Amino acid sequence: MSEGMPVKRNVLVVGTSPDADWVCVELAALGYQVAWPYESRDGLAPQAPGCAGVTAYPGSRVARLEGHVGTFRAWLEGSDPVNIPVEASAIVVATGNRRVVPWERYGLTATMPNVLTVPQV
Repeated sequence: MSEGMPVKRNVLVVGTSPDADWVCVELAALGYQVAWPYESRDGLAPQAPGCAGVTAYPGSRVARLEGHVGTFRAWLEGSDPVNIPVEASAIVVATGNRRVVPWERYGLTATMPNVLTVPQV
């Protein structure tokens, strides 16, 4: 017979992709407390830092991580010389992906009226 383990509803999201931003917003909407260290992404403004339930750490990254499911502890480093401790029950790694299309190879551009990109489909 197994025993339950009390788990807090806090999550650390690692990644700076649009996918990481999206998962922060979705987890916060489900009632999780989300910690998100991120670096800026080519001038794109992430949505998650403005959401209730999301604590954003802009310009930070995970410097150290220890623990196990249910009790992780991470230390974030950024411009501040003092590392910030963050506790989480779970970690989501959302690095995303990058779509690469060799436009020149096919003589196409994304702005041509008869071309649909993957996000448009």
